[in-house]
Amino acid sequence: LYVRESYESYHTIYIKLSTLKLYLKYLKINVNIVLPKRKQKITQDYFKQDEINLIMKCFKGKYKHLAMLELLYGCGLRRGELLNIELFDFDFDEKTMLVRGKGDRVRYVPLTSIAVYLIGKYIDEFRPHSSDTTKLFTTRTGKGFKRETVESLFKYMKTKLPNSLKGRFHPHALRHSIATHLMNNGVPVILIQEFLGHSNIETTQIYTHLNHREMVRVVDLFHPRVRF
Repeated sequence: LYVRESYESYHTIYIKLSTLKLYLKYLKINVNIVLPKRKQKITQDYFKQDEINLIMKCFKGKYKHLAMLELLYGCGLRRGELLNIELFDFDFDEKTMLVRGKGDRVRYVPLTSIAVYLIGKYIDEFRPHSSDTTKLFTTRTGKGFKRETVESLFKYMKTKLPNSLKGRFHPHALRHSIATHLMNNGVPVILIQEFLGHSNIETTQIYTHLNHREMVRVVDLFHPRVRF
Protein backbone atom coordinates (compact mmCIF):
# COMPACT_ATOMS: atom_id res chain seq x y z
CA LEU A 1 0.00 0.00 0.00
CA TYR A 2 2.84 2.41 0.83
CA VAL A 3 4.56 1.79 -2.49
CA ARG A 4 1.30 2.22 -4.38
CA GLU A 5 0.65 5.60 -2.75
CA SER A 6 4.25 6.89 -2.91
CA TYR A 7 3.79 8.66 -6.30
CA GLU A 8 6.78 6.82 -7.76
CA SER A 9 6.91 5.69 -11.37
CA TYR A 10 5.69 2.20 -12.14
CA HIS A 11 9.16 1.35 -13.42
CA THR A 12 10.63 2.24 -9.99
CA ILE A 13 7.88 0.36 -8.17
CA TYR A 14 8.52 -2.68 -10.35
CA ILE A 15 12.23 -2.67 -9.52
CA LYS A 16 11.58 -2.27 -5.77
CA LEU A 17 9.01 -5.06 -5.67
CA SER A 18 11.23 -7.34 -7.76
CA THR A 19 14.12 -6.76 -5.34
CA LEU A 20 11.87 -7.38 -2.33
CA LYS A 21 10.52 -10.56 -3.91
CA LEU A 22 14.03 -11.92 -4.49
CA TYR A 23 15.09 -11.01 -0.94
CA LEU A 24 12.08 -12.74 0.62
CA LYS A 25 12.75 -15.77 -1.54
CA TYR A 26 16.34 -15.81 -0.25
CA LEU A 27 15.01 -15.70 3.32
CA LYS A 28 12.58 -18.51 2.42
CA ILE A 29 9.61 -16.36 3.35
CA ASN A 30 6.59 -17.19 1.23
CA VAL A 31 4.77 -13.96 0.35
CA ASN A 32 2.70 -13.48 -2.79
CA ILE A 33 3.93 -10.24 -4.40
CA VAL A 34 2.23 -9.33 -7.66
CA LEU A 35 4.46 -7.29 -9.95
CA PRO A 36 2.80 -4.48 -11.93
CA LYS A 37 2.71 -4.60 -15.70
CA ARG A 38 5.08 -1.77 -16.44
CA LYS A 39 4.51 -0.89 -20.07
CA GLN A 40 0.76 -1.37 -19.97
CA LYS A 41 0.44 0.97 -17.00
CA ILE A 42 2.73 3.66 -18.40
CA THR A 43 0.40 4.19 -21.35
CA GLN A 44 -2.27 5.43 -18.94
CA ASP A 45 -0.08 7.71 -16.84
CA TYR A 46 0.10 10.89 -18.84
CA PHE A 47 -2.08 13.89 -19.55
CA LYS A 48 -3.16 15.37 -22.86
CA GLN A 49 -2.05 18.92 -23.57
CA ASP A 50 -5.46 20.38 -22.80
CA GLU A 51 -5.47 18.49 -19.50
CA ILE A 52 -2.11 20.01 -18.58
CA ASN A 53 -3.54 23.45 -19.30
CA LEU A 54 -6.56 22.66 -17.12
CA ILE A 55 -4.32 21.53 -14.25
CA MET A 56 -2.40 24.80 -14.42
CA LYS A 57 -5.62 26.82 -14.42
CA CYS A 58 -6.69 25.07 -11.21
CA PHE A 59 -3.79 26.75 -9.38
CA LYS A 60 -3.97 30.26 -10.81
CA GLY A 61 -2.19 32.69 -8.47
CA LYS A 62 -0.52 29.91 -6.42
CA TYR A 63 3.02 30.46 -7.63
CA LYS A 64 4.74 27.80 -5.55
CA HIS A 65 2.40 25.15 -6.93
CA LEU A 66 2.65 26.49 -10.47
CA ALA A 67 6.46 26.65 -10.36
CA MET A 68 6.60 23.04 -9.15
CA LEU A 69 4.20 21.85 -11.82
CA GLU A 70 6.03 23.74 -14.57
CA LEU A 71 9.38 22.26 -13.55
CA LEU A 72 7.99 18.72 -13.37
CA TYR A 73 6.19 19.05 -16.69
CA GLY A 74 8.01 21.77 -18.63
CA CYS A 75 11.49 20.54 -17.66
CA GLY A 76 10.63 16.85 -17.27
CA LEU A 77 12.08 16.59 -13.77
CA ARG A 78 11.88 13.65 -11.43
CA ARG A 79 10.61 14.30 -7.93
CA GLY A 80 14.10 13.84 -6.46
CA GLU A 81 15.52 16.30 -8.98
CA LEU A 82 12.87 18.82 -7.97
CA LEU A 83 13.88 18.48 -4.33
CA ASN A 84 17.57 18.98 -5.17
CA ILE A 85 17.16 22.30 -7.01
CA GLU A 86 19.29 25.09 -5.53
CA LEU A 87 18.75 28.81 -6.04
CA PHE A 88 22.06 29.08 -7.89
CA ASP A 89 21.18 26.32 -10.40
CA PHE A 90 19.41 28.76 -12.71
CA ASP A 91 20.78 30.85 -15.55
CA PHE A 92 17.78 33.00 -16.34
CA ASP A 93 19.61 34.94 -19.05
CA GLU A 94 20.34 31.74 -20.97
CA LYS A 95 17.06 30.12 -19.86
CA THR A 96 18.76 26.97 -18.60
CA MET A 97 19.03 25.14 -15.31
CA LEU A 98 21.35 22.57 -13.83
CA VAL A 99 19.69 19.31 -12.82
CA ARG A 100 21.18 16.75 -10.44
CA GLY A 101 19.86 13.41 -11.61
CA LYS A 102 20.12 9.79 -10.61
CA GLY A 103 23.56 8.49 -9.74
CA ASP A 104 24.91 12.03 -9.25
CA ARG A 105 24.65 12.64 -12.98
CA VAL A 106 24.34 16.30 -13.93
CA ARG A 107 22.61 17.70 -16.99
CA TYR A 108 21.40 21.07 -18.22
CA VAL A 109 17.84 21.52 -19.41
CA PRO A 110 16.17 24.49 -21.09
CA LEU A 111 13.69 26.60 -19.16
CA THR A 112 10.45 27.63 -20.79
CA SER A 113 9.55 31.31 -20.65
CA ILE A 114 6.63 30.32 -18.42
CA ALA A 115 9.02 28.55 -16.04
CA VAL A 116 11.31 31.60 -15.86
CA TYR A 117 8.35 33.82 -14.99
CA LEU A 118 6.82 31.46 -12.40
CA ILE A 119 10.12 30.68 -10.65
CA GLY A 120 11.05 34.37 -10.53
CA LYS A 121 7.63 35.28 -9.17
CA TYR A 122 7.85 32.57 -6.51
CA ILE A 123 11.37 33.56 -5.42
CA ASP A 124 10.68 37.30 -5.33
CA GLU A 125 7.28 37.31 -3.68
CA PHE A 126 6.57 34.02 -1.94
CA ARG A 127 9.78 32.23 -0.93
CA PRO A 128 10.77 33.14 2.67
CA HIS A 129 13.77 35.52 2.49
CA SER A 130 14.95 34.45 5.94
CA SER A 131 15.39 30.82 4.87
CA ASP A 132 18.48 29.00 6.16
CA THR A 133 18.68 26.82 3.04
CA THR A 134 19.65 27.46 -0.58
CA LYS A 135 17.06 24.97 -1.81
CA LEU A 136 14.55 26.50 -4.21
CA PHE A 137 11.45 25.14 -2.56
CA THR A 138 10.93 25.71 1.14
CA THR A 139 8.18 25.52 3.69
CA ARG A 140 6.66 28.66 5.23
CA THR A 141 9.24 28.40 8.01
CA GLY A 142 12.11 28.39 5.50
CA LYS A 143 13.00 24.70 5.69
CA GLY A 144 13.88 22.83 2.51
CA PHE A 145 11.28 20.52 1.04
CA LYS A 146 11.47 16.83 1.84
CA ARG A 147 9.96 13.92 -0.03
CA GLU A 148 7.02 13.87 2.37
CA THR A 149 6.42 17.57 1.73
CA VAL A 150 5.95 16.97 -1.98
CA GLU A 151 3.63 14.04 -1.33
CA SER A 152 1.51 16.16 1.02
CA LEU A 153 1.36 19.00 -1.51
CA PHE A 154 0.28 16.67 -4.27
CA LYS A 155 -2.43 15.18 -2.08
CA TYR A 156 -3.67 18.71 -1.44
CA MET A 157 -3.47 19.68 -5.11
CA LYS A 158 -5.35 16.55 -6.11
CA THR A 159 -8.35 17.79 -4.13
CA LYS A 160 -8.50 20.87 -6.38
CA LEU A 161 -8.64 18.91 -9.63
CA PRO A 162 -11.61 17.55 -11.57
CA ASN A 163 -12.36 13.90 -10.78
CA SER A 164 -11.30 12.86 -14.28
CA LEU A 165 -7.69 13.91 -13.54
CA LYS A 166 -7.24 12.86 -9.92
CA GLY A 167 -6.36 9.22 -10.52
CA ARG A 168 -3.39 10.06 -12.76
CA PHE A 169 -2.09 13.05 -10.83
CA HIS A 170 1.37 12.40 -9.42
CA PRO A 171 4.82 13.91 -10.15
CA HIS A 172 5.97 11.25 -12.58
CA ALA A 173 2.81 11.55 -14.68
CA LEU A 174 3.87 15.10 -15.53
CA ARG A 175 7.28 13.86 -16.65
CA HIS A 176 5.59 11.13 -18.71
CA SER A 177 3.36 13.77 -20.23
CA ILE A 178 6.11 16.05 -21.54
CA ALA A 179 8.01 13.05 -22.92
CA THR A 180 4.89 11.90 -24.75
CA HIS A 181 4.13 15.38 -26.07
CA LEU A 182 7.69 15.86 -27.33
CA MET A 183 7.54 12.46 -29.02
CA ASN A 184 4.20 13.27 -30.63
CA ASN A 185 5.62 16.56 -31.93
CA GLY A 186 8.45 14.78 -33.71
CA VAL A 187 11.39 15.42 -31.37
CA PRO A 188 14.08 12.75 -31.95
CA VAL A 189 14.35 10.05 -29.28
CA ILE A 190 18.03 10.85 -28.66
CA LEU A 191 17.16 14.44 -27.70
CA ILE A 192 14.33 13.33 -25.43
CA GLN A 193 16.77 10.93 -23.77
CA GLU A 194 19.14 13.81 -23.04
CA PHE A 195 16.29 16.04 -21.88
CA LEU A 196 14.97 13.44 -19.42
CA GLY A 197 18.40 12.31 -18.25
CA HIS A 198 17.94 8.66 -19.17
CA SER A 199 21.20 6.72 -19.12
CA ASN A 200 19.74 4.08 -21.43
CA ILE A 201 17.87 4.98 -24.60
CA GLU A 202 15.68 1.90 -24.16
CA THR A 203 14.05 3.68 -21.23
CA THR A 204 13.20 6.60 -23.49
CA GLN A 205 11.88 4.28 -26.18
CA ILE A 206 9.00 3.39 -23.86
CA TYR A 207 7.41 6.54 -25.23
CA THR A 208 7.69 5.44 -28.85
CA HIS A 209 4.89 2.94 -28.30
CA LEU A 210 2.80 5.71 -26.75
CA ASN A 211 3.22 7.59 -30.00
CA HIS A 212 1.34 4.94 -31.97
CA ARG A 213 -1.98 6.36 -30.76
CA GLU A 214 -1.15 9.71 -32.30
CA MET A 215 0.03 7.99 -35.46
CA VAL A 216 -3.26 6.11 -35.80
CA ARG A 217 -5.19 9.35 -35.29
CA VAL A 218 -3.16 11.25 -37.90
CA VAL A 219 -3.34 8.44 -40.45
CA ASP A 220 -7.10 8.21 -39.96
CA LEU A 221 -7.41 11.94 -40.63
CA PHE A 222 -5.00 12.45 -43.51
CA HIS A 223 -4.04 9.18 -45.22
CA PRO A 224 -5.40 9.12 -48.81
CA ARG A 225 -6.27 5.42 -48.61
CA VAL A 226 -8.33 5.52 -45.40
CA ARG A 227 -11.62 6.23 -47.16
CA PHE A 228 -12.90 4.73 -50.41
